Amino acid sequence: MHTQQQIHPTDILLASKRSERGEFFVNLFEYCNLSCSFCWQDHDSKVGMDSIVRNADNVIRQIVASPLDGFDVNIMGGELFCDDISDELFEDYVAFVRRIKLNIALSGKKCTYNWVTNLVYRDVDRVTDMIDRLRSYGIDTNLTTSYDAAGRFNKKTLHIFLRNLEKVGDYIKTIGIVLTKPVIERLLKDDDEVLKYLYENYTLFFDYYSPEKNAEKMAPSDELLLKGLIFLVDNYPKAGPIYDWINNFHNKMTCRSSNVVLPTGETGKCRVLLNKEQHKDFSTPINFVSNNNMELTFIEKNLCISCEYFDRCGLGCYLHSDFLRRATLPECVFKMMFDYITKGIRPDAINT
Repeated sequence: MHTQQQIHPTDILLASKRSERGEFFVNLFEYCNLSCSFCWQDHDSKVGMDSIVRNADNVIRQIVASPLDGFDVNIMGGELFCDDISDELFEDYVAFVRRIKLNIALSGKKCTYNWVTNLVYRDVDRVTDMIDRLRSYGIDTNLTTSYDAAGRFNKKTLHIFLRNLEKVGDYIKTIGIVLTKPVIERLLKDDDEVLKYLYENYTLFFDYYSPEKNAEKMAPSDELLLKGLIFLVDNYPKAGPIYDWINNFHNKMTCRSSNVVLPTGETGKCRVLLNKEQHKDFSTPINFVSNNNMELTFIEKNLCISCEYFDRCGLGCYLHSDFLRRATLPECVFKMMFDYITKGIRPDAINT
């Protein structure tokens, strides 16, 4: 006898907003050649390096069980392509992807594999050689990188990043910028010529900060986030997702309930990146399996269903919104942003 699966209210209320594609973030290991101020990882840890191919099974199992047919699999460290990473590990990367492709083939499901890299290393040829090899197997794969003027680069590493970006530009799908508190503060100074160059020459995506182990220092207040979003609307209108907000009448929600796979094989939603003692810092009880309760808290708090911008809005990061240790505004940040986009109404909150 089959029991009927319980339907959560947000499964109905947000049905039109959910992406048709699933998403994975697979942390193969934490070992890295940089020590970025925003990053909580143990950059000396080699945990996971000896189980890369086996860890593919944690992705396969979830893909096969999902009702979705398409997935973006973001593969990252640490830094996967450090100069002191062995060629043997590159072979494991290839085997990891091929194992997933082979085991989901009969289900008819397809993946795009995005390799997340800081681009700060000498040997970029073996990286592009790996991408070319995977593509020769019929695998849809790209590089993605990120930019953080506030917490990543010194003069030397920025030079290496830009040099390598020039070399591998055709392989880069997206350059991501995470809207942490320090990043927004730097953004508002409007003095970052590198960012302006990247905007003119590459595809940028400004993403919300999803709280991790150092969330109290990195999570922006509502007021600062609103100032940052208005600044992006005015100065970076072609970047994602700003372009969609300005031009589309219907947008899917930003959160795709990403599945995280850690070097230890532990799996869960993005909240697995939190310390257990941080759970008290969120207004909604932490659920490692589903975002439903946090989604419901968000849409009830912000009156999303009755909002005139519901179809247009990406609804933000639920985990960030739920984080208690930051200052909030009484009115929805995204409603105020859309009032500015559609009606030219400048929010009072950004004039303080």
